[in-house]
Amino acid sequence: MTAGYANLLPYRQLILYKAWCDFRAEAERTLLGPLWWILDPLISMAIYYLVFGVFLKRGTEDFVPFLIVGILGYRLFEGSVRRMGNSIYGARSLCDQVALRKLVLPVTSLLTSLYEFAFKLPLLFGVLALWGFRADVHYAALPAVLAVEVLLTCAVGLVLAALVPFVPDLANAATYALRVGFFLSGVMYSGESLPAGVQRWFWLNPMSQLVHAQRQALMYGQWPEAPVLVWIAAASALGLLLGIWLLARCDGLYAKRMMR
Repeated sequence: MTAGYANLLPYRQLILYKAWCDFRAEAERTLLGPLWWILDPLISMAIYYLVFGVFLKRGTEDFVPFLIVGILGYRLFEGSVRRMGNSIYGARSLCDQVALRKLVLPVTSLLTSLYEFAFKLPLLFGVLALWGFRADVHYAALPAVLAVEVLLTCAVGLVLAALVPFVPDLANAATYALRVGFFLSGVMYSGESLPAGVQRWFWLNPMSQLVHAQRQALMYGQWPEAPVLVWIAAASALGLLLGIWLLARCDGLYAKRMMR
């Protein structure tokens, strides 16, 4: 890894400023603005509640908060990875004009997604409170679970950001993979309801574990399983290093590649 490449301190003001500008631009893109960040998970929750809870009778106890925790938890991962994956290729004109470490672009995209997620947190806690869930000591585990999820997001997002400028079709493939991942991560159903043979494969999905861990902390009054979080964090750290290495190795190639 290039010495000092991972040190983003010289760019901290640029990252914070650009992330905030992107956040405001997203908010001003539609008539309802940031209200869509609240309406979107609510509409999704209503649809999945009707399909799985009413029509298919597959809902769990407290299905509404069960859904909102899963939807917001997975959407943080999905939205961040998609943004990060397209961050360099989508800024190809900027890359051609400005000498900038490309790591800045996916990090900025991640920060924009975190701003949006923070905007949705009142909805999450509001639904939990409305269904009678009160904050207790187990809520303290949520920041740790989210930190592991962000680490996983960085690992996937940085590798994708490094490769998409060379193979743009990877962005479309990632979009479909993330959609499939949504249905395979237990957002609409409990992993414990699956057959034993299927559960073994289901729990190998790190997002299944993280969605479940968020429900443990917020709904079930349980501490998430520390060994599970540790192995996800360790694997994600390796992926993060790979992504940083790829970006450093390819930094000087992007402008030439994307001008073709």
